[in-house]
Amino acid sequence: MGRPTPFILLTIVVVFGIFLLQGGEAHMCGRPCWGPNKCKGICSQCTFFNKYRAVGSCQKPLTSPAPPN
Repeated sequence: MGRPTPFILLTIVVVFGIFLLQGGEAHMCGRPCWGPNKCKGICSQCTFFNKYRAVGSCQKPLTSPAPPN
């Protein structure tokens, strides 16, 4: 019974590590940013709240839809 325990723990650590790596980029969404290079991953665009504040939030880049035929 004591033998499979390290494999179970290793599996849990690996799954949790992958979750953290992928979640780190997704959690950039909505974070405050001070320039376009501060946002990474999916939300790589820094949009400013208003022109008087230099602080914005990381959001997904807007893609223009394809024109209708």
